[in-house]
Amino acid sequence: MLEQLTARNDMFCITGNHEQAVLRIIRGDGCLPGHEQAFAHHEWIAGRLDSKFVPYLSRLPLQEEVRHEGRRILLTHYHLGNDGQYAAIDPDPDGVKLDKLYGDSGYDLVCFGHHHPVHLFRTVRRQYMNPGALGCSDTPVARYGVVTVRDGEVAIELKEAPYDNSLFLRSYSSLNVPDGPFILRAFHGNQHLRL
Repeated sequence: MLEQLTARNDMFCITGNHEQAVLRIIRGDGCLPGHEQAFAHHEWIAGRLDSKFVPYLSRLPLQEEVRHEGRRILLTHYHLGNDGQYAAIDPDPDGVKLDKLYGDSGYDLVCFGHHHPVHLFRTVRRQYMNPGALGCSDTPVARYGVVTVRDGEVAIELKEAPYDNSLFLRSYSSLNVPDGPFILRAFHGNQHLRL
């Protein structure tokens, strides 16, 4: 997967908490605070990551701003507080807390991830979208969002692409992935039990 991503010059990526956790282990900095329960899993990934990808992953920004037709769109793994760390946002179905966090930033749309469920809502100030985790679902679909800016209007389409993930799900057992049963349950809805 990283081979394919790094070969492209028509896209950019941002970093997330799992990339940061793996890179900390590779650098010898220990566990990313708050990720103690996943340390064995991150250590397992760090031990298998081809070192040629470490510089690429280390350069990924926490967030990226895109401007298109006068609209400002923020792409971020998760919302950052004033200290540059991920901010703890309780459930916020009306976007009140997020509007307070982003204040007068001028963003028309904030695209984020981190939590795996789909979020799409509009407040008086802006729209917020989390298309869901690309491969984390209780069904074999990849979730994503398409954003179109036309005539100054920001339109969002949430989409799903079905795919065969059976080989991937079976690999948890054959590779003896640490915390495999938890990951298969929490991130993949125990799909492997239905294969």
